[in-house]
Amino acid sequence: MSLAIAVLLSGSCAYALLMLAFARGLRREVRATMRREATDDAPRPFVSVLIPARNEAASIAACLRSLRATTYPDDRYEIIVIDDGSTDSTVERVRRFQQRHRPVAAEEQTLPAEAPCLRLVQREGSPGSKHGALLDGLQAARGELILTTDADCVVPPGWMSAMVNRFD
Repeated sequence: MSLAIAVLLSGSCAYALLMLAFARGLRREVRATMRREATDDAPRPFVSVLIPARNEAASIAACLRSLRATTYPDDRYEIIVIDDGSTDSTVERVRRFQQRHRPVAAEEQTLPAEAPCLRLVQREGSPGSKHGALLDGLQAARGELILTTDADCVVPPGWMSAMVNRFD
């Protein structure tokens, strides 16, 4: 019995130390990213963030708000929501968000470089394929780098910068 307790205690201690090391490394990476952002005057690559969405009315606004709160420069990214045949109010919520928060860009227009935008791409054909939705989003994207997130995710403000910094 005491051997089992000793094994459990040592395993728990090892796990706790591993989690502490992980948290410390994550904090160090966030600080380094913020320092690079503060001192880096080099032009940042233009980023397209693709969000495939199907029946995500309950979560899409929170996802878009989190992306809007990014620390990445406003003139260096676009957000593309790809509606994959939603039967709920996902499309209406994205359009409402467009009207309130971002310039709206028509699909066929050239987008102004100084204004980030939120675009909605509605898939034609059979819905339900995340892979197909991402391909449609890629065709609409104009970014040098492509990032993806799910419609039910909320990203931290430094997410886009941290992802882009990995390419530096």
